[in-house]
Amino acid sequence: MSDSQELMTTVSQQITESLKAHHPLAGLLGEVFEELGGKAFISEWAADNPTKFIGLMFQQLPSAAPIAGFQGEVNITINQALQPTDLDKTTLDEQGRVIHD
Repeated sequence: MSDSQELMTTVSQQITESLKAHHPLAGLLGEVFEELGGKAFISEWAADNPTKFIGLMFQQLPSAAPIAGFQGEVNITINQALQPTDLDKTTLDEQGRVIHD
């Protein structure tokens, strides 16, 4: 077995183990995936069906995070009842730099 075949086998086995951890049925599908040839099988199928493969690939991608910033109401609560810490005893100059005693 060549190094690239060994790597593909290892990747296929890792995928199957991950699927098994997710759900038993997914693990079964992973085993079938390995029997069909694993990554090499998918690569060959993708080469024969590029449009379908690209469609499946984009279906599996998570949706993008919103481009705009946070939307909605933000509530900030300052709890004055907290005990002071060493950070509360820090003195800053006009530029916000810590003044060491």
